[in-house]
Amino acid sequence: MKKLLLVLMLPFGVFSQKTVSIHIEPFVLGSSFNLNTPFTGWDGKVVSAEHFNYYLSKLTIQHDGGQVMNLQDSVFIIKPADNTLNLGVLNLTTIEQVSFLVGVPQELNTQSGVAAQDISTYPENHPLSFQSPSMYWGWQSGYMHMIVGGKVDGDNDGVAEKSFELHNLGNSNQQQINLSVVQTNTSSSQIDIYLRCNLDKWLKNIDLEAAGIAHGETGVNAQVMDNAPTQNVFDQAANAEIQSVDQAILKVKSEIGKLTIDWQGMTNIASCSLVDLNGSILRNNEVNESNGVLSYSNLNAGVVLIQLLDKSGNSLALRKVLIP
Repeated sequence: MKKLLLVLMLPFGVFSQKTVSIHIEPFVLGSSFNLNTPFTGWDGKVVSAEHFNYYLSKLTIQHDGGQVMNLQDSVFIIKPADNTLNLGVLNLTTIEQVSFLVGVPQELNTQSGVAAQDISTYPENHPLSFQSPSMYWGWQSGYMHMIVGGKVDGDNDGVAEKSFELHNLGNSNQQQINLSVVQTNTSSSQIDIYLRCNLDKWLKNIDLEAAGIAHGETGVNAQVMDNAPTQNVFDQAANAEIQSVDQAILKVKSEIGKLTIDWQGMTNIASCSLVDLNGSILRNNEVNESNGVLSYSNLNAGVVLIQLLDKSGNSLALRKVLIP
């Protein structure tokens, strides 16, 4: 099957200057998460989190047909009310994947790290400086990659009253995350990527009542960090999509083995492609009408990307769709 290399749609190395931000909103059970708001955990017990912070580092962006941009020196601290990564102006057009490390990388984490430095030497506003609540356990043990604390229902009366704290550290507990993403074209010069961090999945199979105050790098603390990749803690909403700069309308109807695509107001549209997550072209049509409808049948079940392009190969709209 013919493979689609999106980079061939543009002259090699010619991309746009875009201001890029990644937003990682905390979620629980499919809804926005708020501190001190009770929710029901995986085991049916009511939980109320009073704080929930974690480190994210070594960001890599795959864009424009497999080009890789390394932001390996990046370190961010993510909090429920402060979860936007402002990456500045980058030379790219279409972002396909983001990868990052959950936690502080080994070279910065402890006294054995080749780039480690005393916490007091960082500027006050640096992610690796002092935090409240603390994210640091000292020169030898290093940083806590993720902390969460609050109360859990210990007597099964539906009220969270028993305290718990998970301070998860360890120089081998960092976790790699790789996510295929769909961007939002907020404006002609701004790209935003909206991700979710699911706290309920991060705490999956963790007995908070039994854990109590758990501070360390093995046992339950290692299990919490292991959950980050294995429980799909980080994901993107199924309806995430590239939005046309001119607010053109793209409607998609998905049925068993079928797709119907209806677009309106797509100025300079030149083609419509269906692409699977491996980059294989499933269907491709040349189109030149700003308003139109295309129907496809005999499609296999799974996730496909619908991409509308202009004559220069720039994305006018992109939609990720599940075919049942």
